[in-house]
Amino acid sequence: MVNWVGFFLAVPLLAVVGNRPHTSSKAFLLYDAKIGEGFNLQKEIFIRAAWLAKSLTDECKTEPCREWSLVLPPWCQLAHWRVSEGTVREWHHFFDIKLLKSGGVDVIEYSEYRRIRGSDSVDLLVHLETFVPDEWKSQTHPIDCAQSRAFKRQFSEEGEGAVGIYSGYCGDIRASLKHCFKTWGETSDFLAPKLTHSFPDVKSILVKHLDSAAGPYDINYYTYRALLLPSRRLRKTAEKFAKKFLRRPYLSAHVRRTDFVKHAHPESTPSLSVVAKALTTISEKYRLRSIFVATDATEEERQELRKQNRRIVFFDQDLGHPGENALVEQWIAVFSNYFVGTQKSRFTLNIQEERDLMGIHVDRTWNHFCKDTSTLCPKPNWFKDYFSKCSYRTKMYGKLYESLKNPPESLESPESPKKFDSSKLKTEL
Repeated sequence: MVNWVGFFLAVPLLAVVGNRPHTSSKAFLLYDAKIGEGFNLQKEIFIRAAWLAKSLTDECKTEPCREWSLVLPPWCQLAHWRVSEGTVREWHHFFDIKLLKSGGVDVIEYSEYRRIRGSDSVDLLVHLETFVPDEWKSQTHPIDCAQSRAFKRQFSEEGEGAVGIYSGYCGDIRASLKHCFKTWGETSDFLAPKLTHSFPDVKSILVKHLDSAAGPYDINYYTYRALLLPSRRLRKTAEKFAKKFLRRPYLSAHVRRTDFVKHAHPESTPSLSVVAKALTTISEKYRLRSIFVATDATEEERQELRKQNRRIVFFDQDLGHPGENALVEQWIAVFSNYFVGTQKSRFTLNIQEERDLMGIHVDRTWNHFCKDTSTLCPKPNWFKDYFSKCSYRTKMYGKLYESLKNPPESLESPESPKKFDSSKLKTEL
């Protein structure tokens, strides 16, 4: 049986005058999310991980201190991705890596960590899993890894350590030490004081299933969310498509289908007929000339939507990876003159957050399809007190931002919309 007392032993903190002591060594924080979590949720886990890495560095009050680098997990097998086994993408394939590195936390790709380390290994594995507590308050309890079914599904014990799956079946990783916890309601920074004081000599830690801990719900969320900008290559692909196939002002929508229709959220997911009527109503009210739809719908469902409104355009090009396609579709939607999304979808939420960061008017953004009516279901902006526009984005897209910062009523006109010639519609680059 593992002796857990030492892990929670409180180490007295010495009073420090002035700035935090000089960092004298590098340490590395690795993380991942549970198998089955999708792309957009795993983007959100980056926020929790960056916050934890910053908290680990800030926790040091006495020398020697460690400066923690955040190691980005490679992208391999994810929910809703149909990629062949062995397909690996690093973060720079999807995101602006220069911006990711500018957020006050040193960020490196896993391949760079592996070159530094010399192997697929860490000093310490911290395995997290959630549970339902008897008392409704945040709490964490150590558990015996050997008694954890969640742990044993992915790891085999090796003495005090373990070897097992890392980041969506990207490969195995070996840990010299292991500790398992069940946690509920904790924010990700709860680990910082425990890891800092109980393992002062550890230089690399993998926090397995960091999605078991919550993220910051304050300015820290905005700070790290603002770093998640699609790569320049993907942004240019989206902007080229919009310029070629969409006519401003245009409407964008995220229409979630597949598991939302019958299993995940049938109570709030509308039929295609309701979606088509809503798109027509919005486009006529605000005189929107084109309609872009991002969707996971089948080809038959796409054709059904198109029959009901010939102005609908899809991004039909295959970029070679579903993550790239997703980000391009989101970026096309980000710069539309009006957006409507699917309730309870993180794909929709990511578009809305990006539009908030661009300073686009809230009433052009926080709109959702209703289950049984062509009218929209507005939803409050969760982070309206923190999501002020991001200067990095508005500097790049200032002219476009100026045209989108006003309320949607500015689009209305007593004139009838110009007739759209659907015969000229193209949907592929």
